Amino acid sequence: MEAVRFQLEQHKVKDLKLFQQFEMCMLVTRLTTPELPIEVLIPETYFYPDTWEQLEPLGVKFTRQDTLDPTALKGTHVAVCSLAKLYYPNITQCELLPPDQEATFEESILWLEDNRTNNDQIWLPMDPHNPHYWNSRPQHQLLPMLEWLQWAYWRKTQPYINHETRTFKHFKKQLKIHRPSRGI
Repeated sequence: MEAVRFQLEQHKVKDLKLFQQFEMCMLVTRLTTPELPIEVLIPETYFYPDTWEQLEPLGVKFTRQDTLDPTALKGTHVAVCSLAKLYYPNITQCELLPPDQEATFEESILWLEDNRTNNDQIWLPMDPHNPHYWNSRPQHQLLPMLEWLQWAYWRKTQPYINHETRTFKHFKKQLKIHRPSRGI
């Protein structure tokens, strides 16, 4: 495989939740598969966010295209393994569905490690309306396994947060105290 292709559909541009889901899937793919270039096909009339320009040095290329590409990813699933090592198309039979049972975060991750690429199922569905994304639960609490795994992949794409001040650590700037001076 020479590149991973994403297709941003026109209706996702206007829906914030679907757009966040698309962006999350694209960023997780960049983190799990850093070797392969990513090509994002965006609508002809859409101007993508300025923050995406920071992805261009990391191997993400943005191309304007109006026709739909049937082979491109739609930004609804994330691969639970590196696509450079193992690639299967994002189709229903390659979808990874965790059991419908409640588990802790650690149990969910252990299940994922045991079943990663089990029967060539590598695609985890990402729910844009998962209530636990910004409202993180204690990791020993019982939740449906799929929600824990979606939270883990969502968490991968977030900048580091200082939990005391609830600010992003990447944007912290140290205060500089200037001595008083005369004049204007």
